[in-house]
Amino acid sequence: MRELVRLLPCLPATGATAPRELEAGELQARLASSCEASLRTIHLGLASLGQLVARCSMELQDGTISTDAIENLGHLMAELGDLASECMRIAGDCRSRTPAGACLPCAN
Repeated sequence: MRELVRLLPCLPATGATAPRELEAGELQARLASSCEASLRTIHLGLASLGQLVARCSMELQDGTISTDAIENLGHLMAELGDLASECMRIAGDCRSRTPAGACLPCAN
């Protein structure tokens, strides 16, 4: 995710065709790889959170874990799901505009 955030300033701000520091093909390939790595991390994290919630049902029932904590966790999971969807869209757009030979392997 850090790589994704670091690459965003390289994108043209006003629709210009040339990025500031990287060649367009390299930027798109690295951005796609970063989005795909972030997507994997988000999916694994959401699956782990689901496992934790499923295994702590007794603590939820007896009030050991507050309903506010569970509500906030639900909001976090929803936001992470939205972020994962956006990462998938960005990666797909970048891959469709990048020549096949320019694709870089994912960081993870």
